[in-house]
Amino acid sequence: MGAGDILKSLHDLTPTAFENVVYDLVCAAGLRNAVWRTPGADGGRDIEGEYSTVDFSGFHTVVRWYVECKRYDKAVDWPTVWGKIAYAENHEADYLLIVTTAPLSPQCKTEISKRNAKERHPKVRFWDASDLEQVLLRYPVVLVKHGVSNDSRLVAASFMSLAQHCSKVVQ
Repeated sequence: MGAGDILKSLHDLTPTAFENVVYDLVCAAGLRNAVWRTPGADGGRDIEGEYSTVDFSGFHTVVRWYVECKRYDKAVDWPTVWGKIAYAENHEADYLLIVTTAPLSPQCKTEISKRNAKERHPKVRFWDASDLEQVLLRYPVVLVKHGVSNDSRLVAASFMSLAQHCSKVVQ
């Protein structure tokens, strides 16, 4: 698969199938206690979950993430993101992740940067068209599971990941 083929495959999915890919992706990336809020009325977020970190002193921090999935062809605009921020802020989420197959508009990126610079919650992060393919390539098992890639190299990498996981379970 060449550059852009993964994004094309994602565009070919239904909105629900795209959300399922994103759900598996964020879980593979470390989101815990994840809940997929759709299909149906999602109340301003498609996925929510927790991410924990441990600092060098051993202190655990758990933060709440809201994830919004947008399988769009055209740029995501600021009013769309602002509505999701308002909901996440009202529900005291620590982070809002926008995952989209399209780019974010320049105004949208500017407004997100301005908001994040003010240290307001939720912090806004995004995986847009320029990032999403690279993030997915880090988790080949997600690509293979959802038929987004049939690249034999990814199938092999996906199998190794599964084999390592099974080995840990058996031990």
